Amino acid sequence: MQEEVGTVIGESTPQFAKVISKKVIRLGEYLLLPYDGLDFLGMVVKVYRGNPMVGEDVKSVDIANKLIINMKDNLEYVTAIVKLIMNLNNYTSPDLPPSPGTKAYRAPKEVLEKIFCNIEEGIKIGKLIGSDVEVKLNVNYLLSRHLAILAATGAGKSNTVAGTSSNIAEIGGTVVIFDVHGEYSSSTMNKELLPPIIGPKDMNFDELLRLLNLRDNAYVQQRILRKAYKRVMERISKEISLIDGNQFIEYLAEEVKKILGGNEETEEDKRIKERKDVVFEILNKLDDFKERVGYLIRSYGKNILESLMPGNVYVVDMSSLTSIHGCSSLTLPEENVGRKEKLPKKEDRRPKNSHINCD
Repeated sequence: MQEEVGTVIGESTPQFAKVISKKVIRLGEYLLLPYDGLDFLGMVVKVYRGNPMVGEDVKSVDIANKLIINMKDNLEYVTAIVKLIMNLNNYTSPDLPPSPGTKAYRAPKEVLEKIFCNIEEGIKIGKLIGSDVEVKLNVNYLLSRHLAILAATGAGKSNTVAGTSSNIAEIGGTVVIFDVHGEYSSSTMNKELLPPIIGPKDMNFDELLRLLNLRDNAYVQQRILRKAYKRVMERISKEISLIDGNQFIEYLAEEVKKILGGNEETEEDKRIKERKDVVFEILNKLDDFKERVGYLIRSYGKNILESLMPGNVYVVDMSSLTSIHGCSSLTLPEENVGRKEKLPKKEDRRPKNSHINCD
């Protein structure tokens, strides 16, 4: 037996309806509105409570109290703004508004379960507000499509990411979280920390400019640095040994100095030698770069993906990198990350490698 909670009043649209009730209706609750031979599911997005005897025209607390004391009947009412979500007959968006007088019912548990947890191999992320109906996600859809978790500050986005990641790991998946603000690195969730790495051989010239915070209009500095960068990249491409940040930056500084003191006598070289202040400014920026992020620059010993194991959550702590602007090399090697493969069935359900960027 469905529980009737109220009646639609006023004008409605295919998106919103107003329901008046003498019963308690909570924010976030789901209601069922049958009309025009179809069943529609709606969610309460606003709730108001009032009394016609104590309206907004009452300007005195004493008068309000007397009106309430002398009231013989309970005239309190609740009005709820209901967001119409879907036509339950074909799971499409509503295209008809409900008529005034349409009855509203609390959505039955079996209806909500069919929508939110009708997934045999889904992962649980919580329960619907005010009910014991579980909410599950289809992990194959989750890992093969883009996902956005949107909510106000403090609403639980990070907890949702942490819980979802842990659930994926529990069924054999591998999750890599790029942690921009450090909230997952310091959390109590089961995880392994991975250091962020800037691979010098993978870094292009534009990324180097951003890492150095070089101005867009610093054309002379860019020209000198471009020549030095080209020579350094030719040099390290021939070296078998791994390059760390100090070596890479020292190589750049050496090449910049060579340009300043070289014997080349082209018109461009002559102009560069006349701008010693520009060269020294580049060297200062390289020193600053070395102090800020030099420890992050190193060649990969091996493909990091080879060390990722099923059933684990890995967190790359990038919270110390707030001064770095848009360096795409500042990630794990990703040639095998996020492959769109369905989960094997039953005991071998292991989602393939996935990564989550948390901004």
